[in-house]
Parts: sequence; structure tokens; C-alpha cells
Amino acid sequence: INYLNSSNIENLICMYDTGFLIKPKLDTSKKNIFFTRDMREAYKIALKVTKPGSICILSPAASSKDVFIDYQEKGALFKALVNGIESDIIEHEKK
Repeated sequence: INYLNSSNIENLICMYDTGFLIKPKLDTSKKNIFFTRDMREAYKIALKVTKPGSICILSPAASSKDVFIDYQEKGALFKALVNGIESDIIEHEKK
């Protein structure tokens, strides 16, 4: 939390159960903070709010174990969204 609050990162997208816990602890006066329970929505938010050359953090400090088996599954979904490969996108419901 301290690192995120003191960083120059403008946009943070908090996701899933851990994001729900992290969001209230972030300094909203210096950050644009969003919350979603859906990776597609997070990706759309990131595209809309992130300026070219800047950073947007998705699900900071969160493993998202309540939705994904591991970081590889979560990363594969994000990669499929970025590459626009609908056939590789697996819908994830809270387990």
C-alpha cells in the first residue's frame, strides 16, 4: 500500500476479493482507482484511462486465487484480451 501510494503510477485497477480490501487503503487524492470483478472490464478500463507510455496496474498485490488457479491462468487471459484472440478467452466465474 505504501509503495502504491507513493509511486507515480496514476491508474490502479483493483480486482476480485483482494482488490476489494486494497482499494479503501489507497490514496484516492493522487490516484485514479477503479474496481471490477471482471478481467474484460479491467482491460477496457485500462485502455480508456492509460496514457501512451504510462503505467496502469491491474490487481496490485493480489493473487486473485478466488478466480484463477494461478498467475499463469490469469496471465493467459490477459494476454488473450490484449491480442484479441477470442478463442483463447476462458470466462472466469468466482470459484
